[in-house]
Amino acid sequence: MLETILKRLKQDRHGVSNVIVVMLSLVLIVVIVANVVLWSYQMNQLDWERISEEVKITNVTRVKGSSWFVAQNEYTVNIGSRISGTYTETQAIDGSFETFREELTTFEHGYAFKSSATLVSTTSGTPVDDPEAVLSITLDRDSHIFIIYNAGNKEGSVEDQGGKGCAINVDGDDKAFSWQSPYATDSADSVTVVWATYLSAGPHTIQGRFFANRAGYTVGIDTRQITAYWFPTVVAEYVSSTVSVTTISSTPVDDNEAVLNITLAEDSVAFMIYNAGNKRGSAEPRKGKGITLNIDDSDIATKEWQSGYGFQDANSVTIVYAALLPTGSHTVKGRFFSNSGQTTTIDERQLLVFCFPTETVTYGFKESTTSASTASGNPVNDTEAILSTTLTTSSNSLIIYVGGNPDGTSECREGKGALVNVDGTDKLNSSSWQSQQAVNYANSVASLWSEQMAAGPHTIQGRFFSNKPGSSAPTVTISHRQLLILAFPISTADYRLDLNGPFTVDFSTYSLDYIETVEIQLRCRANDTLEKWYLKAYNWTALGYSDSGFNNTSGHTLTTGWDMYAVNLTEKWRSYVSDSGTMYVKLQDNQADANQTTIDIDFLAVRVAVNETKFTFQNRGPSTSHLVSLWVNNSTDHQRYSINIFINSGDTISYTRTDVSLPNEPYTVKVVTERGNRAVFTSQ
Repeated sequence: MLETILKRLKQDRHGVSNVIVVMLSLVLIVVIVANVVLWSYQMNQLDWERISEEVKITNVTRVKGSSWFVAQNEYTVNIGSRISGTYTETQAIDGSFETFREELTTFEHGYAFKSSATLVSTTSGTPVDDPEAVLSITLDRDSHIFIIYNAGNKEGSVEDQGGKGCAINVDGDDKAFSWQSPYATDSADSVTVVWATYLSAGPHTIQGRFFANRAGYTVGIDTRQITAYWFPTVVAEYVSSTVSVTTISSTPVDDNEAVLNITLAEDSVAFMIYNAGNKRGSAEPRKGKGITLNIDDSDIATKEWQSGYGFQDANSVTIVYAALLPTGSHTVKGRFFSNSGQTTTIDERQLLVFCFPTETVTYGFKESTTSASTASGNPVNDTEAILSTTLTTSSNSLIIYVGGNPDGTSECREGKGALVNVDGTDKLNSSSWQSQQAVNYANSVASLWSEQMAAGPHTIQGRFFSNKPGSSAPTVTISHRQLLILAFPISTADYRLDLNGPFTVDFSTYSLDYIETVEIQLRCRANDTLEKWYLKAYNWTALGYSDSGFNNTSGHTLTTGWDMYAVNLTEKWRSYVSDSGTMYVKLQDNQADANQTTIDIDFLAVRVAVNETKFTFQNRGPSTSHLVSLWVNNSTDHQRYSINIFINSGDTISYTRTDVSLPNEPYTVKVVTERGNRAVFTSQ
């Protein structure tokens, strides 16, 4: 059978080939027809989707501001208290609010002061107690403290020509030293020494001590003042160093051992003292040395000078300063120079800077380079050293007067004395005296006083006199001087509120390159309509809160109704926003007052001001649409922008671009989809 079939296939070979060809042709036809049918179906589907796609541009607007960025954490209350509500109730203008209240403020400080005109003397070459210069204090809290001890003898009192030294002793430990010598035996000679540290809470004993620069020779003290002021919460920096430095420069050079760096979180009154000197035996010219202070690379206007008994004799000098320092970082340096171009030495110095928030202290300061002279043996006014101040409450007040002359100025060899006058009364126990090496040599003198002053107006006067009015050349001179008063309220019934909170600007949405400025807006009300309120922000450059550069720095007076208070950070905004977009906004009252204010905050937020364009697209079709390009045209300008936006069926979205500027009207906006459809918006 098989053989029969094979024989027939061989005989019908051409017929089989035809069958195979026909079958393959049929398969090919079926495939082609199927593809044609599928292609036709797909084309019909695409055509249907393209035809049914319906995208609209419903609106095109210029946008000048972002959405509001609101607080995401609770506010920090620095002064005052939170009464009710939370930060979430300040996120929208809706009538719900968070309530804060001012609370009593007290600037914590303490002071002790003693002055005496009881004569004491010693021949000891090591420090002994001045029994008239003892302060016993008790600190309620750990505190920064500064101490000043000023002690001297008048002309004619027993004093060795080698002079004396003074020291400050705290709890049995000598901390700081200073030395001085007169022009001759039994001549005027005073010494100032200062010390600052951080003391723990509890009782402490502060002692002024003195000694002879030449052991075995008598030195004395006719009058002395010793004072201590302590503060638990101030910014304070201080240094005391016994590293010796020298110079031959006749212009100020840095004392590299007297450099302080401070950072202030708010504007503050800064009080500074620089006291520098050499002990007996150190290199020191007869004409002595001078000193000054440098703040942020600028020397202050005044200097002070002093000369000792002779070559290699003890010689020290003091200068004081007070100023309002702005928020941020500052550097304070002591500087010194030779009065003759010969080597002068500093063996020990003390430099201190204590900074007080402006609302915590009343201060006055006067420095002058106008010369004043007298030949009187009785105190006369230094007409360049007068301060008028008004205290709002009783205050513990520190007063310092320093006056001196450079080499070559008219100066009796017995030197001069100085004292402080308060409201027309000479404070005799503030008297201090100093003589110099020879006629017309450099000579400075410092006077110290402290007392509790009542509320009201006060006049502070520096006064000076000749130590030898009957001599042939009695005239003495003050060429430069500094006069200051720092008055710290004893107690207050004043109320304050100070709060701040973090806000975050979304840089992923609003590019830094297109932000014009930042705005802060507050909606609030208060029960006190007589008080101003201020919005500030943390300045990341200056490292403190400020409103420098704001379009409004005059504050806003609230009413009992809802008020809007807004500020614009102008082109300075970048200093107030960190690289991550973080801002800290502060709200504070103008100053402490007797009325306790309650404030309700309905809304507090920030936003960026930008020049951007917002497009609103709507998908009315049944399928998702993909927008791929955007055209903005008018008669003279044609701009194309690539976009990549998907819109689900039935959705409406807003799309903003900071790099698209709308041209002058009339203009046309066109959007093109991936399917080739277009939507057009024409400005009206």
